[in-house]
Amino acid sequence: QAFKASGCTLAQVKKADKKLSEMPEDEEASETEYLDGTNEMVEDQRETFADSCRVHGDGLREATVRQAAYFWIEAADIEGNKRTSGGDVFFVAIRGPAQTRARVTDNGDGTYLVIWKPHVSGVYSISISHFGIALPNTPF
Repeated sequence: QAFKASGCTLAQVKKADKKLSEMPEDEEASETEYLDGTNEMVEDQRETFADSCRVHGDGLREATVRQAAYFWIEAADIEGNKRTSGGDVFFVAIRGPAQTRARVTDNGDGTYLVIWKPHVSGVYSISISHFGIALPNTPF
């Protein structure tokens, strides 16, 4: 399902067909972790950082009417290290001469497959962001 806003289509992230393991009841989800041997907390630097993410694939530059076009988002942390788990939320907006739906699939390994299909020929603009921060080189 896509959401319409200001003449563009927003993609909704869908999980890949993989069963997610459940967290044991005695563990608490947290964005912080303890350093070994200390009681000092530090932030988990593995958090996704929009400016370090990469986007690639032919579907960013060209597409054929009524045929699926593909591109990938690779999540990375603040140091540019590739993320190895999924769960991120990316906002994909495709603007053009006709409403176009995009589907974002979380592959569970830090990569996200984006599929879109233009129904009318013309020039399209693809914008991608993570929590309101544009990824590098967007819009395409």
